[in-house]
Amino acid sequence: IQRDYSGRSFYDYYLKRGDKEAVQKNEEKLTDAGRKVFGGGGIDPDVTVKIPNTEFELFRTWVEPVFQFSRDLVAGRIPGLAEFKLNGPANHEHHLAANEYQITDKVLAAFKSYLREHKELKADESRVDKDAEWIKRRIRYEVVTAAYGLEVARQVLNEGDVQFQRGLAEMRNAKALVEDYRRMRAGSRQ
Repeated sequence: IQRDYSGRSFYDYYLKRGDKEAVQKNEEKLTDAGRKVFGGGGIDPDVTVKIPNTEFELFRTWVEPVFQFSRDLVAGRIPGLAEFKLNGPANHEHHLAANEYQITDKVLAAFKSYLREHKELKADESRVDKDAEWIKRRIRYEVVTAAYGLEVARQVLNEGDVQFQRGLAEMRNAKALVEDYRRMRAGSRQ
């Protein structure tokens, strides 16, 4: 399924240098199952889900303030939120429940106060309400990372990941894809 890259260096391969002619080809081919594909551009996915443009900007804007706040939160240094204080090492074998470490409006209000007290973070407190869902999910991610490790915390990020969620939704189509493949294979054996 890949073009011949023999005679090219590793860097030429990855930087697609010397490949202008091949990339411009749009030769139509058929897969074994009869699906149309076009040469020169790689394999197109069945479903394309783009990451929202805002995701990158939200990350750049909030990742450092959220991390600093969350670090103080799990250390028990945020007044009125003692339930988030962690004692001891992370339990990497834990199975996260939906109700664990929910980030409420009370936590968000504490985050706003934290931003006012920590001007060095250069965060715009007026944007917190607009970006609240992303900030809540990211605070929960940081807290769950501290409590249970990265593998468990990825579940939190997956809850808001549009590509992951679409992939889950597409799983119900897997059976039809397998059946199509089986029919195609059975037909090629005859």
